[in-house]
Amino acid sequence: MFDYKDGNLYWKQDRLITRVGDKAGTKTPLGYIQIGLDRKIYLAHRLIFMWHHGYLPSSIDHINNISYDNRIENLREASSSENNCNRRRLKPTKYPAKGIYKHSQCDKYCVEVHLKGKRIHVGIFKTINEAVEASNKARKELHGDFAKHD
Repeated sequence: MFDYKDGNLYWKQDRLITRVGDKAGTKTPLGYIQIGLDRKIYLAHRLIFMWHHGYLPSSIDHINNISYDNRIENLREASSSENNCNRRRLKPTKYPAKGIYKHSQCDKYCVEVHLKGKRIHVGIFKTINEAVEASNKARKELHGDFAKHD
């Protein structure tokens, strides 16, 4: 049904509104590419991963966090927990790394890292720089290759 080139799928057959060579899919509100085929919707990154590896894992991670960058070198198998480790922050904060907040009763910075649905307390630090360093170090140790610091 498709040809693959540089992270995109292209139609190999004419269809009602597409022609051979047209790029397949449209962007979702979250930035993923979805493709309608036989009255079903498929995410392009899942089709591309299966095309290259011959199987479909339960979760696929975009290494660079760009949901429409479906180059095979940007896709990797991941558990749900690993995929969450590589997520961006859901909302912006004034702190330069994830997991940092100001303690409500003192003028210090607390650091927490999440792993497999659990919150891990890293420590309390006097300066924001110490907190960022501790956060990044803990995240690298706990999350490994899936660590995302901002």
